[in-house]
Amino acid sequence: MKTKGKFCAARALLALALAVTTAEAGWGIVVTGDQLQIGSAALPGVGALVVIGSDSQATGADAIAMGKGTAAIGFSSIAMGQQTTASGGSSTAMGGETTASGDYSTAMGWKTAASGDYSTAMGGETIASGDYSTAMGWKTTASGIYSTAMGGETTASGQFSTAMGWEATASGDGASTAMGKGTTASGFSSTAMGSYTIASGDYSTAMGYASQAKGENSLAASGGVAEEAAENSFAAGWGAHAKLAGSVALGSAATADTPAGETAFLAGGQTEPAWKSTHNAVAVGNRTPYNYTYTKLNGNLVTETVQVASRQITGVAGGTHGTDAVNVAQLKRGLSFRAFDSSGALLGALDMESAAAAPAFKAGEGLKLTVEGQTLVLELDGAGGSWNLDTKPGAQPPAAVNPDDTVTFTSGDNITITRDDKNVTVATKADVNFNSVTANTFTAGGTSITDNGLVIHNGPSVTKAGIDAGNKKIANVAKGEVSQTSADAVNGSQLWGVSSSVSNHFGGGSTVNSDGSISAPAYTIRGGTYHNVGDALSAVDTEFTNIYNNFGSVYNQMDELRSDVKNVGALGSALAGLKPMQYDPVEPSQIMAGFGNYRDTWALALGVAHYVREDFMVHAGVSISDHGESMANAGLTWKIGRREDKDAIPARYRKGPIGSVYVMQKENAELQAQVASMEHEMAEMKASQAQEIAELKASQARQQTELKARMAELERLLRASGRARQAGKP
Repeated sequence: MKTKGKFCAARALLALALAVTTAEAGWGIVVTGDQLQIGSAALPGVGALVVIGSDSQATGADAIAMGKGTAAIGFSSIAMGQQTTASGGSSTAMGGETTASGDYSTAMGWKTAASGDYSTAMGGETIASGDYSTAMGWKTTASGIYSTAMGGETTASGQFSTAMGWEATASGDGASTAMGKGTTASGFSSTAMGSYTIASGDYSTAMGYASQAKGENSLAASGGVAEEAAENSFAAGWGAHAKLAGSVALGSAATADTPAGETAFLAGGQTEPAWKSTHNAVAVGNRTPYNYTYTKLNGNLVTETVQVASRQITGVAGGTHGTDAVNVAQLKRGLSFRAFDSSGALLGALDMESAAAAPAFKAGEGLKLTVEGQTLVLELDGAGGSWNLDTKPGAQPPAAVNPDDTVTFTSGDNITITRDDKNVTVATKADVNFNSVTANTFTAGGTSITDNGLVIHNGPSVTKAGIDAGNKKIANVAKGEVSQTSADAVNGSQLWGVSSSVSNHFGGGSTVNSDGSISAPAYTIRGGTYHNVGDALSAVDTEFTNIYNNFGSVYNQMDELRSDVKNVGALGSALAGLKPMQYDPVEPSQIMAGFGNYRDTWALALGVAHYVREDFMVHAGVSISDHGESMANAGLTWKIGRREDKDAIPARYRKGPIGSVYVMQKENAELQAQVASMEHEMAEMKASQAQEIAELKASQARQQTELKARMAELERLLRASGRARQAGKP
């Protein structure tokens, strides 16, 4: 109890000495118990540790407020800077006008606010209002739980969301991510990367510049757009649009809007997958209108508006199954044919792979060849299948014979005509009169008629073996029926239509040549040109692979970034726990240890601090995380102030407050020794004075007795003198 009383007395004496000394210096320092108060109007609460600065207050237990107008209100809170407020439990506010109101929150910089529990706001005017949220940079906002906003004017409002860059917004829950300038990730678990990209569909991904992934689980890259209805779709290329669910649009301006179930060209009513699609389209072009001019078989020039913008797919291998794509080589082989007569002799051939002109068809005598759309029609000349009957020479014009008419043949001078039921026999008379007659063979110029048929020299022939065009063009051939069972001949327009359809589907600038063949398309993919579907699809597949690889690389980098952020947070938190104690000249060196945790990652730190003198300290620390990552720091700390203030302090107190305490302790001990010595001297003086007083009193009593005796003697003498005068004696 005596020791405690001496300690309290010494502390009170020290506080008194500090108060007197600082009051003389104008500092306004007050030490009360374990509290330190420095500055005018500084207000410490019960249990607060340090209050430094004018108008500062520390009302929370173990709170520290340092700076002008700072307030440390929460338990074990720290407010440092100017007009900072730390009201949350174990919160920290540092800088200018920062606020840390959430428990265990941290606000650093200028006008930052950390209101969520375990939140962190750093930079300028950043806000971390969600629990466990982090906002860093300029005017960033992290309002979702476990959200992170970094950069300038970014917003992360979704749960577990991340927004990085400039004006990036991650509002979707489920760990949505927005990275880059002006990016938006509003869908659940969506990702937007690049510049001005939008990922509004749930689980969607938008990459590149101005890409938009609106559909659920859609992917848009390089300026492509996957519309809201196009779930599970993919659009790549500037202006590419995927409008239907499961559709794919590849290349600039490509549009995938053809739905499943569309019947293919020349399907002929077929419904199996080879003729009718079961899924929405994959597009490498679009149906942008352009004018197409061509000449029909009848010679008319026709201009049509075609809804297509195409690309060539090159390098296409030959298809195997009914639903495989075919290349031009297979198409040429499929369009090529040969005609044989009944004996097997070759009558003619159509070879789409040769450079020869396409064959022509010409109607014979009494026949009419017409083209109706894509059909070649060969019929008897005359309306309704009628035919003309004429004689050469004859005075009458030809007579039309209809199917129900009766034709009468009359025997002539040299001809007899007989009929047996439906058989008509034309025979010459036994006696005939001809200008010229050749037996068994009729020859007229280069034309001969035999029992085998009609033969024109260097021209066509019609024989029992069949029809041989003699390498002559067959003109005016009607459109034949095109079906699985049809054996009709087709004309040039039908062949051109097929070739045109194929070239249109190929796209890539593919056209129909004058010989009916199809020119090779040219598909441009990522700066490379491909002239067949196989090569183009291989290039697209390669780009798909690159995109997905890059996408995976980005996710890996994001995972690494998240891991690095966790490690840095834990390592920095551990280093921040290395707090050197007040200077002690007896023990100038200190060893510090700290522990930090940030989002399930923890770290340990070890540091050392050494005061070279009270106003100069050297310190260093190192931390290591549970993942093996490490971080180190080192620093020097000086105390500075005004020279005139230091000169006003007595020389013995210029080494600093702590050194002054020891000086005061020494002076106090010396003072106490002096006081004890003075008290001893005063006791001796009192004893001596008491003796002297007693002696003085005794002397005074003796003097008074002697004085009284002398006064009595004087009175006696005076009385005696008076009587003598009365008696007349001199």
